[in-house]
Amino acid sequence: MNATRDSIRNLFLNAGLHYEEQDVPMGNYTGKNLIGSLPGTFSPEKVVINDAHYDTVNNAPGADDNGSGTVGVMEAVRIFSRYPSKKTLRFIGFDLEESGLVGSTRYVSMGIPATEQIEGVFNHEMIGYWSDEPNTQTLPQGFPFLFPAAAAAVAANEYRGDFITNVGNTASQSIALLFSNSAQQYVPDLKVITLDVPGDGSIAPDLQRSDHAPFWIAGKKALMLTDGANFRNECYHTPGDTLDEKLNFTFMSNVVKATVAAMAQLAEIQHGDWTTATFQSNVGIVPTRPLCDLYAYQQPGQDNGFVLEVRYCAFTEAVLELYDMKGSLLYQENAILPEAGGAYPVLLPNLSGGVYVLKIRHAAGTQAQKIMLR
Repeated sequence: MNATRDSIRNLFLNAGLHYEEQDVPMGNYTGKNLIGSLPGTFSPEKVVINDAHYDTVNNAPGADDNGSGTVGVMEAVRIFSRYPSKKTLRFIGFDLEESGLVGSTRYVSMGIPATEQIEGVFNHEMIGYWSDEPNTQTLPQGFPFLFPAAAAAVAANEYRGDFITNVGNTASQSIALLFSNSAQQYVPDLKVITLDVPGDGSIAPDLQRSDHAPFWIAGKKALMLTDGANFRNECYHTPGDTLDEKLNFTFMSNVVKATVAAMAQLAEIQHGDWTTATFQSNVGIVPTRPLCDLYAYQQPGQDNGFVLEVRYCAFTEAVLELYDMKGSLLYQENAILPEAGGAYPVLLPNLSGGVYVLKIRHAAGTQAQKIMLR
């Protein structure tokens, strides 16, 4: 679990996300929700979320459940970290899903500020198991009664497990339609079966078994994107849930492509000549942790700069450079960063609010991260 947390955390930090952890207590154990955000440039209070739980059950390696969903979120981070969007993009690794949605329930009850508006949640709940063999897909009890069209489509396809199920409740149908339309337009090889679940989903308990459910109960728009769990993968929650010749990476890739397409539209990705700017990260080395583990923030009332909070640095002497999103250099400073950790204030000339790129150059390489100034 700690190694998995390190992988997610390092990816979020190296991609320039604003990173935070939320403790999730359960008995004598304290889990961790891992949260990375790319602040929106125009409406940062509006948030689009992509999440997956990164825990598994005790006796299962968890390749499909939920390694597949976790790396799907990590790939979406890799793509989105290169572009600004008008709304905030947030990526979450939930802990303790297998213990009863403990992590996501705590996030929904304690992690959403009153001023924040959730535009949509795309929950990756197992996206790796695929089969084009007949009779590899079963259906939950009562499924044909609740979803006759979907059941008929599965039957007409000889019960092949070759589709992703796009599960939205009544309040979430706008983003369910957005996902299915995005798949049809941008990923035509991906088969999608969309379910319109009544109310908060309590009528169909099998469709409330993942981290979208607390959002439904709170009245937030959320989707569960799933390969069907135990209704398709016979190795679900067993020692056989391994990577070897069982997961289909083309299928996984297509699900992530459709997710990215839908999120890009919902978050209003921004286009422009800023893409001519190129920033390299960790040039020439592959570190086991970031060369400099830090994040930038503004203190309340601060309008002439920001603070670098340094958690760890492999160096002290560095050159800090601030660029706008067109790649123009706005500020440069020779800095001595606190290797043991601490705050390093950066005073700037008057700059308008928006997203900038902070580049840190040093003898061992270069890092870059996006920052947002009010």
